[in-house]
Amino acid sequence: MQSYKIVIDDMKCKQCANKITEAFYEKDKNAALRVNLSSKEVLLDTDLSIEEICELIDETGYTFSSIEVA
Repeated sequence: MQSYKIVIDDMKCKQCANKITEAFYEKDKNAALRVNLSSKEVLLDTDLSIEEICELIDETGYTFSSIEVA
């Protein structure tokens, strides 16, 4: 399992955070997410690859400005 810090600039409300969280849990049931709306950051522990993470965020209709291995 790898840890990532993702900044999603257009994640502005709790509904946005819930949509992103649900999408990750659909792809990786063992994922652990911590969402901070004020900083627009998602701390993610997952078995998904960076490519899969990028694709998943894109599929949910959001854009990210950075993904870092944490």
